Amino acid sequence: MVVKQFSSIDKDVMFLKWAFVLVVVVSIGSVCGMAYYFHQQTRIAEKEIVVIDSNNQTYIGNMDLVSVDRRLGQLVYHVESFYRAFWNVSQEEEYLAKSINAALMLADESAEVMYDKFYEIDGLKKYLFENSAKSYIHIEEVLIDPSTYPYRGEIYAIHELETSYGHSYRRMDATFEIRDYPVGYQNPVGALIMKLDVYNTEKVDGLPAEENEK
Repeated sequence: MVVKQFSSIDKDVMFLKWAFVLVVVVSIGSVCGMAYYFHQQTRIAEKEIVVIDSNNQTYIGNMDLVSVDRRLGQLVYHVESFYRAFWNVSQEEEYLAKSINAALMLADESAEVMYDKFYEIDGLKKYLFENSAKSYIHIEEVLIDPSTYPYRGEIYAIHELETSYGHSYRRMDATFEIRDYPVGYQNPVGALIMKLDVYNTEKVDGLPAEENEK
């Protein structure tokens, strides 16, 4: 009987073989694990993200199919909710902060720029506190064009300030873009307002007649 004698080189070769096998097994396991993880994340995302199909209809994850008109109605509601939360505030700092933060959850950083412009630079925040004033927004119309994506739109509104001395009014018309966004507790419609630009702040004498009748 011949007994094979293993040299140190043979041992090194066997070690490298087993090390290679171990690396391959670990790599395959890691790839499979990552694939499963991303598959699960995709399934979760599919339940949240808004999908637009080839017939120009939209639906949110596994929810029932909704018409374009219904989706546009949801987006209009989203924009109106943002504007009301942003502008309908009083001199109470805690209430103002809560309302503004709720509004900022519905838009991108352009809403923060808008806050800096009107509340800080323009001095609305200071004015509210010093004059015990209240701020209101009267939304006349929100238009959204569904022919492009992200959708483009305009909002026509009048901003009212109420103090013990009386009322003052100015327009607060803005253009914006809006796109679909994952649905969440603070964003129930699943939309994000982008590129907000207030282009008209002209002072006006008062509200339209139909607003005064409400």
